[in-house]
Amino acid sequence: MSKRLLIPLLALGLAACSAYDDGDVDDRTDLRAAFALTDVTAVGVTVDPDTGRRFVLDANQGIYELTEDGATLHVALSDFPVATPAVRSAFTDIAAMGNGRFALTARSFGYMLDVEADTLNQFFCYVPPMMDEEVFDQSTHTLGYDPGTGVLYSQPQTLDLMDGDSIVASQVGVFDAIEGTDLTWHDLQDEQFIAGGLAVLDSETLLLGSGSTLYRYAFDSDRPVFDADLSSIDVTEIEGLAFDERTNTLLILDAATDALVELTLD
Repeated sequence: MSKRLLIPLLALGLAACSAYDDGDVDDRTDLRAAFALTDVTAVGVTVDPDTGRRFVLDANQGIYELTEDGATLHVALSDFPVATPAVRSAFTDIAAMGNGRFALTARSFGYMLDVEADTLNQFFCYVPPMMDEEVFDQSTHTLGYDPGTGVLYSQPQTLDLMDGDSIVASQVGVFDAIEGTDLTWHDLQDEQFIAGGLAVLDSETLLLGSGSTLYRYAFDSDRPVFDADLSSIDVTEIEGLAFDERTNTLLILDAATDALVELTLD
């Protein structure tokens, strides 16, 4: 189970925080029971923009669809097509894009899995244009899709390969969801910031989750702003986020308890 860097609360620009309690939790799913596994490595959750179907990515097992009775294995990792080019790490997050297509992140590259076409190809590369690919590499645990604007979002860190993978930058990247090209890069003031989950609230606001903390991020800012501490609802290690606009709820993967929590947003 990957461990997240615990980010201290940002002292500047704090928004009025949301206080959540158990009454705000619509549902809590034990993923070990739902997947019928003793060891779960859930790294991403997503909502299909066309159908509202919900999916969870397990880094070792594949893509599960959540059902009223629990979950079914939608695509086993062993049945994924051979990736072109080869994947350089385990997959770290997922975004459903409709019509059986899923965007996936791994080290340095984003991939497109097309279930109907049975293909898995590199789709985007989150290397900022000013970075030398021979010197720098990127790592992310986040991916989100906005069907309204047709873009993907991720929050990678840049690593210096010549200096033991030391962290040199933290950014939010915006990618065209049709062509896969990078559109814009937003530098974060705190280069140590790394989120475990990302959800798209609207075309101007993302939710980022790190440790037990939710942050709101607006694209005209250079820092995520504290929103809420979710330890009050027993979420301590956010590993994935997705916003379900049909129900106005936030889906939260908690790696500490292998649970999926559905939270009504304030």
